[in-house]
Amino acid sequence: MNQRLWRTLRRVLGAVVALCLIVIAGTVAPRAGVSFKVDTAGNSVRVLLLRSPIHTDIALPLDDTLRARFAFLREAGLPLDHPQARWLIVGWGARSFYTETPSLAQIRPGPLLRGVFGDDSVMHVVLAGDFDTAGTVSIDLYKEGYRRLLERLKGDFRVGDDGLPVLLAGKAYGENDAFFEANGRFHALQGCNIWMASVLREAGLATGWWPVTPHGLMWSVATLNENARWN
Repeated sequence: MNQRLWRTLRRVLGAVVALCLIVIAGTVAPRAGVSFKVDTAGNSVRVLLLRSPIHTDIALPLDDTLRARFAFLREAGLPLDHPQARWLIVGWGARSFYTETPSLAQIRPGPLLRGVFGDDSVMHVVLAGDFDTAGTVSIDLYKEGYRRLLERLKGDFRVGDDGLPVLLAGKAYGENDAFFEANGRFHALQGCNIWMASVLREAGLATGWWPVTPHGLMWSVATLNENARWN
């Protein structure tokens, strides 16, 4: 019995070690972003990479250009023109888990398992005022990189027959956020941080090859790119 238990423990320990090595390798092994000519003649736009214990979002500075590009948010009921609105925060995730788990204290097995084994995806947008940027990563993007970033983000909203992104009515956490149907399937190997890494690479940034954790993604972005830094 003791030998059988020891063999089981060794297998479990081996699996844990292997998983840790995969996570570390996925974080530190660099993966280049899309290559394009960078024009540094104009002003750069500073975006912020935000994290929770399991998730990353990107914060975009709210100006007239961004309001025009995401005008459908106004039609969805978000106060896009509120004088205190400073940032548009965008994230992607599993439909059941993301829409039904406002905080980690509210995790339930059903939505969690659907996210692990496969679920439809959603985009989450939040309007925010000024906030403490400590612990975030600042990224300075010039015109083409920022344009590519916005095109990728908007392109991941699933569009309905009316040509507009499909709002998930009644799924918001509050008055300043909304969920929309998204393109792509969420599962354990294609989670929110992997999606965020692909978005950043579209804007020309290097990331880890497979950064599954928020801190790992942010560390790789801040380490591999001269135009990114920890706050």
